[in-house]
Amino acid sequence: MDGSIRLSDEYRKRLLDAYRGSGDARLARRAHVTLLLADGRTYRGIMGLLFCSSGFVSDVVQDSRRGCVAMVLREGAADCATTPFWWLQLVEWTLQRTPQDFGDFRSRWSCALLAEVLA
Repeated sequence: MDGSIRLSDEYRKRLLDAYRGSGDARLARRAHVTLLLADGRTYRGIMGLLFCSSGFVSDVVQDSRRGCVAMVLREGAADCATTPFWWLQLVEWTLQRTPQDFGDFRSRWSCALLAEVLA
């Protein structure tokens, strides 16, 4: 299975800084796996090169595919554009109703009205 991913120049630079830096060795290893994946290495190749488990590589791949280096480097979700599940449910629930259910006279939703109701 090809576990390759694509990295922007900015993300590659952040991963290289984490890999070459004198910080946490676990984060450097996660950065190293991500960089190897971006270079087209396979799971098996990475496992043989770094002497790590398939579970470790798989965890890094899942974080990488979310498109966020902060997830790979365990920096928290500050840089990630994630939306909480409850928020998506709230938006879906709101859209199943009409603006009139919320006291407005319109029959259809506009972006501005939806944003106002959700706020």
